[in-house]
Amino acid sequence: MWFLFFFVIAPIIELAVIIEVGIHIGAVNTAGLLILAALIGFWLIRRAGTKVFRRFAQSVQSKQVPTRQIANDVCMLAAGILFVLPGFITDVIALLLVFPPTRALARNWLMRRRSLGGLAKVKVIRANYGGTMSGVTDANSTEVRGELDP
Repeated sequence: MWFLFFFVIAPIIELAVIIEVGIHIGAVNTAGLLILAALIGFWLIRRAGTKVFRRFAQSVQSKQVPTRQIANDVCMLAAGILFVLPGFITDVIALLLVFPPTRALARNWLMRRRSLGGLAKVKVIRANYGGTMSGVTDANSTEVRGELDP
């Protein structure tokens, strides 16, 4: 069902909205808005993408579980991707992901989703192994941390 919506119905709805906007404000202005939205999207992708990887690396180095920060940056990355897609409906959804109050709603939903990695409840296991790379023979230490609340 979702496949049908995202690849068949949503593009038809987007095209109808683009045509309707083009009738009201003109084809050149409509194209300009779509190009502007795409440029904003590329900028957001570039900014949020580097932020996601940098924060993830920092949290791993400090032996903390990345939760809210990563989910927040994933929402900004999704907003950038939605801005790049041609259409005004995806741009409105992207704007909702950019503003902090509505992004918080999306972030909380994302953190509750188990199919997206369950960012709110992550078990961290760290193991240091001694020995050669060909075969692990001696385990020096293992650390297991339980579930963390967001």
